[in-house]
Amino acid sequence: MCIRDRANLTPRPFISPCAQIRCADLRLGQHAFIDDYVTIYAHHDGGRVEVGDFSSLHRGTIVEIGAGGSVIIGADSHIQSACNLKGFVADLRIGNQVQIAPQCAFSPYEHTFADRTQPIKNQPLASKGPIVIEDDAWLGLGVIVLDGVTIGRGAVIGAGAVVTSNVPPYAIAVGVPARVVGARTA
Repeated sequence: MCIRDRANLTPRPFISPCAQIRCADLRLGQHAFIDDYVTIYAHHDGGRVEVGDFSSLHRGTIVEIGAGGSVIIGADSHIQSACNLKGFVADLRIGNQVQIAPQCAFSPYEHTFADRTQPIKNQPLASKGPIVIEDDAWLGLGVIVLDGVTIGRGAVIGAGAVVTSNVPPYAIAVGVPARVVGARTA
């Protein structure tokens, strides 16, 4: 039996014994799946991590929260391998039935660096706001999404895109920075 199939044996979530979890407020829905070598790490000042019913985090994905931020994943959404999901300063909110290809990264914060007398690591974090991925969106291989961005319902983001501004519902966006090149038609 494949490890993924184990999440369907009972309504309880399945967490691989090879996953690394340090998160005081982890909420897993029915049939949620946490694969081998997934890391979920909450700093002392982190919010919560939620993984909705029938959603999955695949091998090698890292979820990290701190500075009051949370990562919230809706129902029936699938995060493929080696993704990096951050919730710092602001939240990362992923809707229902979202498909995220391998090696995608989400950063709802930035390091400030204006004070040249201080190392960057000692300067405050800043955010333009949460990242919101609405229902039924699809993000291709290696997409990067930055703070303050909303990707609309049903949007498609092409492989390797860097999303720095909002993408409307049902739009198709590609490039660095991502730009809308089309729309999904009825």
